[in-house]
Amino acid sequence: MPISTLIQRTIIPGILRWIPKKPIILLLGSRQVGKTSVMLLLQNHLKNQNVPEKTTPYFTLEDPRILDICSQGSQDFVKFLTSQTGEIKETIYCFLDEIQYLQNPSGFLKLIADQYPQIKLIVSGSSTLQIRQKFQDSLAGRKIIFEIYPLDFLEYLRFKGRLNLLDMLSPQTDPQTLKFYASEFSQLYEDFCIYGGYPEAALEEARDDKIQILLDIYNSYIRKDIKDLARIENPHAFNNLLRILALQIGNLSNVNSLTKDLKINRLTLERYLFLLENPFIINRVPSFFTNRKKEIVKMPKVYFEDAGLRNLIINNFNSFSTRSDLGELLENAVYSQISKNKHALHTIHFWRTQSKNEVDFIIRKAEQELIPIEVKYQSFDSPHIPSGIKSFINDYTPKEAFVLTKDYFGQRTYLKTLIHFMPCWAFTPHFFNIHPAPS
Repeated sequence: MPISTLIQRTIIPGILRWIPKKPIILLLGSRQVGKTSVMLLLQNHLKNQNVPEKTTPYFTLEDPRILDICSQGSQDFVKFLTSQTGEIKETIYCFLDEIQYLQNPSGFLKLIADQYPQIKLIVSGSSTLQIRQKFQDSLAGRKIIFEIYPLDFLEYLRFKGRLNLLDMLSPQTDPQTLKFYASEFSQLYEDFCIYGGYPEAALEEARDDKIQILLDIYNSYIRKDIKDLARIENPHAFNNLLRILALQIGNLSNVNSLTKDLKINRLTLERYLFLLENPFIINRVPSFFTNRKKEIVKMPKVYFEDAGLRNLIINNFNSFSTRSDLGELLENAVYSQISKNKHALHTIHFWRTQSKNEVDFIIRKAEQELIPIEVKYQSFDSPHIPSGIKSFINDYTPKEAFVLTKDYFGQRTYLKTLIHFMPCWAFTPHFFNIHPAPS
């Protein structure tokens, strides 16, 4: 892939910071989220820092020749590497794509890291199921893992070539300026919510081409990486589970109801949920509670990492104006934005009381630092505070809260909490990382 065609990803600076510190950088993510592009962007950055080109070799284990060399062991690979780079007299930044094809990747990487400290390994894996099955050694102290996700909305704007709009989504931009471009932001955000953030789909303009790309991802990832590797014994129930979860995003996930509807036992259901959650298809969001008698404790909510894949499963690519699931779709989009950008030590929850007061999301930064977020995709005339936000503020007194609207900007103070009102598309990582936990 020519460097000139690559589009910057937000995660790049964070990875670059760790390359000098760890012998192994492991990039994990589902198929077609752009891991190879991330590796090539990292390679290009090193070259721009005057690192000699021959010391930044890239290999993919999808190449049978490279796979065969690696399978013979670490020493054979290092011999091959030196034939490409010359004698190792300086740091070699070796990029290995699709490491899951190796039978024993952890042993291979460990030997290189321990025996050849001048070799830095930047490694990718497309199937976390295969990685988990094959990584018998934890590589503790030798690696750091970065999870590569589909695009968030800011990256989506970059991939659509709308750098003027991307630059505007800053806390320093006057809301009046943003309002002037609101219709453009809204249309792009609608497309993002419907077709999702897989890079190849984002680069396409035609509706049918976007859907075909999503179908290809579904067929290769869900069917091959999950069903084949995990040996799903009841494909019918597994497919029905996917559809039920896709139809119920943002709702409480009741295990008893699911087992009854699918006619499978609880152990099988939990296994299927694990298989969907670990390769970045779904996420289960737990409740936030401090009072078991007052607040919902047990049942999580389910969200999809990518809305496009979710919409493919239910075969609904309709526009916002005709959707009956618009509220759930927007809620999933907000969840995805938070999930892809939150600090590693922060956690995402929802809040619901037995008396049915509710807040869509609670970002927990520290024991005493909570951020409630409510999605209200409506046109506001004034800063009306939802009852769930009021109830949460009464109980927990957070410093800040957010109400995400269709097109309204504003602020209001309730008790001692500053409540920000803004359109969903304007809710950028800055707002929920204002006071990040220490790294």
